[in-house]
Amino acid sequence: MAEPKGGSSENFMSDMNESGLSEENRIAQIAEQNGADLARANLLRMRSDYRAAIDQCLSLLKRSPDDPDAHTLIGDIYAEQGDLGQAAQWYELALDLNPGSTQDQQKLTYVQQRIKEREAATAAQQIALPPASPYPWMPWVVMAVIALLIGAGAYMAGQRQEPPAKLARASVPVSAAITEPGLKVTELPNVTEGGSSPVAEEDRKLAASIAGEIPTGIVLLHAWQDPRNRDISLTIRVRPEDAQRVVAAEIARAVLRRVAGANAVSVRTEKGGQIVHLGTVDRARLSVTETPGWSEAHPGAEALADALLAQEWPETSAGTPPSTGGDDTPPVATTTTGQNSGSATNGTPSGDTAGNP
Repeated sequence: MAEPKGGSSENFMSDMNESGLSEENRIAQIAEQNGADLARANLLRMRSDYRAAIDQCLSLLKRSPDDPDAHTLIGDIYAEQGDLGQAAQWYELALDLNPGSTQDQQKLTYVQQRIKEREAATAAQQIALPPASPYPWMPWVVMAVIALLIGAGAYMAGQRQEPPAKLARASVPVSAAITEPGLKVTELPNVTEGGSSPVAEEDRKLAASIAGEIPTGIVLLHAWQDPRNRDISLTIRVRPEDAQRVVAAEIARAVLRRVAGANAVSVRTEKGGQIVHLGTVDRARLSVTETPGWSEAHPGAEALADALLAQEWPETSAGTPPSTGGDDTPPVATTTTGQNSGSATNGTPSGDTAGNP
């Protein structure tokens, strides 16, 4: 893929000063050049040429120091490299220039949370204490197993004792516990036996929160959010007449919009009792499709699915990543969740958004 050509900021500004254009025309041409430079920087980032991508953004800022999109893209680049401190600083600068940007605020909040988690893990390691377990109920399970073993040993020795208490066992949620075609979830039943399971409870809450994004006639079989990077995995059942790629892309897009902390949504689609499609939508691809003019340049549900879906199975030639529109805007390279996934100007940094940094 050839990189778009463009002159330096100094040459461009010199040409603008000597062109004799009106102020309004000069502003329009500067905005057009800024858009081309951002697209070029984004392409370099997709190629993992981070140093060149940052240099491109800095060159743009010499010309337009108040451009919030350039600040955001630099923050995304640092976030992808794991330099969360630098990413937070650039997101803060972007918010100073554009205080109303909810996407920049979400990115800053997420990066700050990741910084706190790293600091907590480092502190725990320094004092020789393990980080807090994500499963606080695990000690109770271990104790119950030990009690069960002691009781069994006593019984084998001929001791008369009461049988040990039944060990709590979490049940896996089934489709009937989530939703039925045409219905939306209002309250999910308890999906445990003999006690509650924090993992099952989190899945239940997630399914309830996104039930309103499931179209009528589609069944949500399973919903799960990875506590490590906040990415979401869904399993859905579609009808024979449904276009599974379109349905998967639309549902993933809706869920990403609702769950701010998630960087990617993976959808597994079942039709006729068989898994027929797998695909992932990350926040970077979503951000590109939401840039001004993109929908007009790429009309139709299939075009949206082609732009959003990555890591598809079965493999499809339609999975070409989205571009921001226009003849001189480079297409975005195909990304994979959990790696250096591509992010548009306002995309969430991968690591949550992917996933997440």
